[in-house]
Amino acid sequence: MALWGLRQLGETATLLVSELVGNAVRHARIDGSRIELRLEAAGTWLRIEVSDCDPRPPQPRAPSGLDESGFGFVLVEALADKWGVRETAAGKAVWIELNTEQADDPGDELSATPACGAASEKG
Repeated sequence: MALWGLRQLGETATLLVSELVGNAVRHARIDGSRIELRLEAAGTWLRIEVSDCDPRPPQPRAPSGLDESGFGFVLVEALADKWGVRETAAGKAVWIELNTEQADDPGDELSATPACGAASEKG
């Protein structure tokens, strides 16, 4: 984040990446499924996207007071400026956008290995 001039978003971005990747690991139940994490700083937005090979969309739920899990999308709703899900050729991608208006120098896209052996999808 610091290289992109987005140090002020570091903790929030780290928490949201952890939540999205954790959800993909727990809920994408396709054998041999690979997960792709993409971060992209463009204009006034930081986009965080996690893709997996499971086409089923996430099922946000409202946890009750004593639940030990289920708070992920509560965090996403509270911290992300925008979020959504899109279909990919290999499954789905869950994305979050954070406003970077206070950032000095956004950079270019960083990408991991494409999920499921498919080419990376720009979106």
